[in-house]
Amino acid sequence: MKELLELINTSSSSANLLFNGMGGVGKTAICRALAHQCSHSSTVKNIIWLNCANGVLNALNAEAVTNHDIDIRHQEWLCKLLDKLRLMSAPSILFLDNLEESENDDDSLRQLKTLNWHIFATSRYPLAIFSKRRNIDVLEMAQCIELFTSHYDGTIADDEVATLKELIVLAGQHTLTVELLAKLASDGVLSVTEVFEQVKKTGFDLSALTEVMVDGDQSGTQKGCRQHQLQEHLDKLFVLSNLSEREQTLLRLLAVLPHTAYDCKSELMPWLGLAKPDELVVLVKKGWLLKDGKSFLFHPVVGHVLREKVGLDEEGLVGFAARVQSDIQPAVTEHWIEKVGYKPQLCALVDVLGDSVGIKVEIVSNVACIHKAKGEYHQALSLYQQALAISEKTFGAEHIETSTALNNLALLYEGLGEYDKALPLYLRDLEISEKSLGNEHIDVSITLNNLANLYVSMSEYNKALPMYQRALDIKEKVYGTEHPEVAYTLNNWAHLYKSMGEYDKALPLYQRSLDICEKTLGTEHPNIAIMVNNFAVLYESMGDYDKAEPMYLRSLVIRENSLGPNHPSVVTVLDNWAGLYRKTGRDNEAEPLEKRAAVIRAIKR
Repeated sequence: MKELLELINTSSSSANLLFNGMGGVGKTAICRALAHQCSHSSTVKNIIWLNCANGVLNALNAEAVTNHDIDIRHQEWLCKLLDKLRLMSAPSILFLDNLEESENDDDSLRQLKTLNWHIFATSRYPLAIFSKRRNIDVLEMAQCIELFTSHYDGTIADDEVATLKELIVLAGQHTLTVELLAKLASDGVLSVTEVFEQVKKTGFDLSALTEVMVDGDQSGTQKGCRQHQLQEHLDKLFVLSNLSEREQTLLRLLAVLPHTAYDCKSELMPWLGLAKPDELVVLVKKGWLLKDGKSFLFHPVVGHVLREKVGLDEEGLVGFAARVQSDIQPAVTEHWIEKVGYKPQLCALVDVLGDSVGIKVEIVSNVACIHKAKGEYHQALSLYQQALAISEKTFGAEHIETSTALNNLALLYEGLGEYDKALPLYLRDLEISEKSLGNEHIDVSITLNNLANLYVSMSEYNKALPMYQRALDIKEKVYGTEHPEVAYTLNNWAHLYKSMGEYDKALPLYQRSLDICEKTLGTEHPNIAIMVNNFAVLYESMGDYDKAEPMYLRSLVIRENSLGPNHPSVVTVLDNWAGLYRKTGRDNEAEPLEKRAAVIRAIKR
């Protein structure tokens, strides 16, 4: 720690250092301690911690969205992120934890190394891209005794010191294992002699970890053998831990997810269905879970043991998966792009859930939603197709869940402009919904509305008209005539008439839609801005420019106040308004609007 702090404080250039070693020796612990100490230092200006177990690009993706408001749908998103990081004050530190041995990460790592940031990384692999590496290996005997003593609640008698040393030899002088043994002894109120005798009986023996390799270095095969040996013998130690069935279940559920720190209150408690964190705190005391501030995590090596030793109860897993995906689901004011950081968690749940489990369809669809939000339509397409196949297999071809999967796939095809593929899916969705729910169900109105929108895109207006009428009738029966959902269908219907050039029919529908929303949502709601903008476009199409201009202004003010001055929807109004000015020969008034729209686009890219 002293050397690292000196390096940060005295280095005239950025330092790049890889901590290399087998699992559990303390690579991440060193970096976490360094991050903690630097966070209380006035010298270090910025700290970013990325868990790279699922790839460097995925970690940077989440960082860009969550902390830097960068639109990762743009192909230059990584350059935008790097530019922002370069502008941040030095010295700054970037921690890259759990790097895997993947050529896919090399280009991203090279770009990160061009930053004026100190980069500290951890990996079980040597990773040639880092020229400076610090090998972290097993501890000296004196360090092990100190570590054991710091976690052991009992008293070590003088005549037990020799036995403690024998126990530490069995533990391979390995950081994680020594700590686990100390906590196991404390939890069982065992003396050093008692815990040694119990451990010896299991055949637990990691003494080979301390063997000196040829030339003081280890080949990849030798490192792999040490890692396998560690995991194999931790299995034996797990048997001695006497965890309750409930404690094992909690740990096993967490082992499903990627190994990173999770916030206790906002993530782990709702996901595990806990009212209090007490059970997690107990697991920390027993050594199988770690606590870092307000977050909990466990070591990947422990995760391997849990996956090998503890089975998953399907009912418990399904409940866990349902709580996780429900908690991750965006709120009404959010968008799936804001949840991109949870993609690894959703993918992990997909991997462990069987195809016969209904919740899997929803989770696969949610992963597809993330890809769709990022503009990765082909990845989303294959997932929506997978969700449909699972739904048909699990629920049957005529089930209402299958109709939802059909609707999702149809929406994507429509967005891709493949109307011929979307149409039969919508029609099949409508048939299932009507058969399962009845002709007057609200879900039927949603399908009717989507189908009508598709017909408008296909310029088949006569087919869209009766669909909108049916959707409106259902919504009015279910919600009443003054509900926002009724207003949205009226707005779509008005858009149809506008597309047909029947402005006199569109006008009263737009007006009624706007009146309902102002009455139910208030005059400053973002959806009001959409309707006012549509109204302005209609007036412009009618040549009534004097009425269009104040409506563009009102739409702009609402969006700026409710969504912020740099929101993408602000650009839409600016473009429309500038177009009106161009059309009426007022180029000098159009230019500042167009320039402002260009600035916002540049920011979002």
